[in-house]
Amino acid sequence: MSEILYYLLIFPLEQILDWVLFTLFKATRSSGFASFGFAIILLSLLVNLFLLKLFIYTDKKAKYESDLKTKLDNRINNWKKVYSKAKVFAFTQTLYKQNNYHPLYALRSLGGLALQIPFFIAMYQVINNASYIIGISFLWINDLSKPDLIFNIHLLPILMTLFTLINVFYLSKELSSRIQGSIIALLFLVLLYNMPSALVLYWTTNTIFSLLKTIVKKIIESKNKNSLVNDNSKYNTITNTNINTSIQTNINTNNNTLNNNNIINNANNTFMNNIDNISNINNISTNNTNTITNNQLQTNINLNNNILPPPP
Repeated sequence: MSEILYYLLIFPLEQILDWVLFTLFKATRSSGFASFGFAIILLSLLVNLFLLKLFIYTDKKAKYESDLKTKLDNRINNWKKVYSKAKVFAFTQTLYKQNNYHPLYALRSLGGLALQIPFFIAMYQVINNASYIIGISFLWINDLSKPDLIFNIHLLPILMTLFTLINVFYLSKELSSRIQGSIIALLFLVLLYNMPSALVLYWTTNTIFSLLKTIVKKIIESKNKNSLVNDNSKYNTITNTNINTSIQTNINTNNNTLNNNNIINNANNTFMNNIDNISNINNISTNNTNTITNNQLQTNINLNNNILPPPP
């Protein structure tokens, strides 16, 4: 079964990587930098660029799962202060179901590593069968087919582990993620410490590329965050300006309304005064009319009584 999987998954990659490695070596030779070590570095960069979009996707999924786990853990910790362990366990299972989460999803952070493993195994086969790198030196490495040796230690695996740890601690501030990354780094240190330096060089280049990718991602996220803060600040300024303008407009409208009401009240008062004046005039007219009527009645009475008015 393992042999079938090898020929289905690893062997095609092995042939492709071997061909690309020779092609890169020829390209470097034509440019005056003929070196299998340099060709291995270029091959590692090409593999990482080929997988870059998948790396970005797995990083997004891992970040989503990490943020969700942090949110759920905060809620679970609050429950632990109040409820018993049995109730907390039942609540936790329900919470996980509601949010479509499982603790195993935390392993999605290893997605980038999982993508690299088939290429790593294929590269191991290429280097293990590559007689052409025997005796080939690169930088301080005397023989790419053997482990490097400086002061009786293998320096390249230590550098690889150092870059890995820097990437782990720079990428995440969570203790669990840092512990997980440190364990993986130490595991690869043990695994590759006595391996051919060509294979360690390949994986060290992967580690450096991953670190640079993390740095670039952090810079982009920082710029996006600052841009978002500036946009929110501008939005708040515009909103506050609009609110102040609206308030001032309402105040002016209310003032105009009050002025109009005062004008109306004054007009009503004037109108009522005019009505009162007219009423007074009517009363005077009525009194005069009554006086005239009384005089006429008296005159008629006098006439009826044959009483003449006194001479002038």
